[in-house]
Amino acid sequence: AVAAPLTRRAVARVVLAEAVRSAGVMAGGVLLAEPSVQSAQAPDGSVPEAVPTLVLQELVGYGDDVRARFARFPLDAPLPVCRAAGERRPVYLASVAEFANQGFPPPAADARGRTGAAWAALPLLVAETPASAASVD
Repeated sequence: AVAAPLTRRAVARVVLAEAVRSAGVMAGGVLLAEPSVQSAQAPDGSVPEAVPTLVLQELVGYGDDVRARFARFPLDAPLPVCRAAGERRPVYLASVAEFANQGFPPPAADARGRTGAAWAALPLLVAETPASAASVD
């Protein structure tokens, strides 16, 4: 039998399930990069640079408020997952204090109201291009 092709969301689900299983994390998400539509010309005549967008594909361990808050955001947002994808390198944070020290907002609490003790944001690359990113805590 021929298997149906996997969707982006199905791949994200497998990646996240494996990360949760193998690393024993309490929560996480997988986001996929989408090209952004360039903004309209500004009043001064300049054209803002188009910034790719990260779109949430799969989330475990968080409530609907976190899902809504991180459903879609620009790659240049001050978030660990954006830095990981944009710089093509992992970002590890060993404490809540490190979020502030590195210019990030405080981490989101999981569905039980807990924040993790450590976090990792990992770029997922296809041919050296940020295709997506995963964040686990």
